[in-house]
Amino acid sequence: MSPDAVATATGQCPSGIVGRAVERADGRSKLAGKAEFTADIRVPGMLYGAVLRSPVAHARVLAIDTSAAENVDGVAAVLTGADLSDLDPYYGHALRDRPIVAIDRVRFVGEPVAVIAATTARDLLMAWGGCPNARPTSVTAMQSNGGTLSGRSAPPRWL
Repeated sequence: MSPDAVATATGQCPSGIVGRAVERADGRSKLAGKAEFTADIRVPGMLYGAVLRSPVAHARVLAIDTSAAENVDGVAAVLTGADLSDLDPYYGHALRDRPIVAIDRVRFVGEPVAVIAATTARDLLMAWGGCPNARPTSVTAMQSNGGTLSGRSAPPRWL
């Protein structure tokens, strides 16, 4: 049996690693500002996306008008629950009970209601109305208590 295996079996630190400073493999490149992060990667044909999320915990979605976003040059796709009728839109790690975007109702604050994909970040911002806090779609929902929300939407959360 190797000395490291014996030391591990007896609860001792193998090779004296624990308690010693170990240089990170990417530490120097990050300090120098040369590290590449996922957000830095650009590939040909890449799309930029944003998600419209529910501002309420429980509501019925009565209508979503995506025409303003769809009319922006560079918008490749706008996805809502109405677009999911011809496929199985559910997923989940234990139960497949969660739709890709809300279908007919939202069940929690932050549930995805619509998704926009555009060819450039600028086109995506234009689809959101020119700024990240704009309302790109007109969403009308009926809360479970009977109150009406007209045109309320959460700011986009970038993908």
